Amino acid sequence: LSGRPAETLAVIAGNRSHAAAIAEGIRVQLPNHPWATKHFRASKERFLVTSLDRLAGLQRDAIILSLGYGRTTHGKTVHDFGALSLPGGDELFVNAVTRARTSMTLVSALRPQDVDLSRMRFGARRFLELAGRVLGGDSGMIPTAAPLQDALLTDLMVRPGIINLDFADV
Repeated sequence: LSGRPAETLAVIAGNRSHAAAIAEGIRVQLPNHPWATKHFRASKERFLVTSLDRLAGLQRDAIILSLGYGRTTHGKTVHDFGALSLPGGDELFVNAVTRARTSMTLVSALRPQDVDLSRMRFGARRFLELAGRVLGGDSGMIPTAAPLQDALLTDLMVRPGIINLDFADV
């Protein structure tokens, strides 16, 4: 945000629970980052957090696409990515990755080598294939493998579970 103040931004989460957790994390952390407030309150195209199933008409300069699935509390890899794993998941994936005008950031706790790709279907497989291409330098996107030192991200990574909130405007 600070490096590109004129860009509009949205976060697309893999499911509604993940979108709610991200939105809540931003609401909690925003007072700690007053410089960012103006970016979240812009009138041109307001910042928003949404889920894959609520993308109708969405387009922003920059998109953060966060998978929202990872390992269980026992360390087992999840192979069911909700709607992305179902028929229609390819369309959700394509819709999500075409929402950015200038840049997209993929966020995932899983890498392709962490899962059995033969068990992955539809958009879930496409997401992991794209992540693999990014990490392999074969996508036109710049891979960032270094962990981010951010209070919000740290908080979300150490949470024992996903906040399950009902949200209408997220």
